[in-house]
Amino acid sequence: MAIFELEKTTFEPHPEGTFEGHISEVRDMGKQDTKFGPRPRIAIIIQNHDLAKGNGQPWLHWEFCNLASGKNSRLTTLRQKLLRRALTPEELRSFDPEAEMIGRDVSFQIEHAFGERHVFANLISWSLRSDEGARKTGDSQGGLNF
Repeated sequence: MAIFELEKTTFEPHPEGTFEGHISEVRDMGKQDTKFGPRPRIAIIIQNHDLAKGNGQPWLHWEFCNLASGKNSRLTTLRQKLLRRALTPEELRSFDPEAEMIGRDVSFQIEHAFGERHVFANLISWSLRSDEGARKTGDSQGGLNF
């Protein structure tokens, strides 16, 4: 039987702990296959203000979730945590990352989960740091509709 050489990865998960940062981007990841069929996915990217990698670049945490509006969806939970309230019926129908997330200062907590072959950095909690976190950066990307 042949012996296969396995590809080595240089990926390092975001370190564990509680940090300060800002939401730098919400990226459309397109439709991805899930056990329920193809679903639209996004990545919410948080730039860490407290830690830098060895090369001086800031740590980034990528939080992936389905673009979904169900009351138990990960995106709904994350949005309500940031807004500190339930979403309105209109907010449940569309999501404007520029208005709700991008540029906002957050406190966030990361914990590691250990899989069979990988270590995963999980966002355990987050909240706005202050009302000043509502600043806007960059050009509007427009809303994402459900």
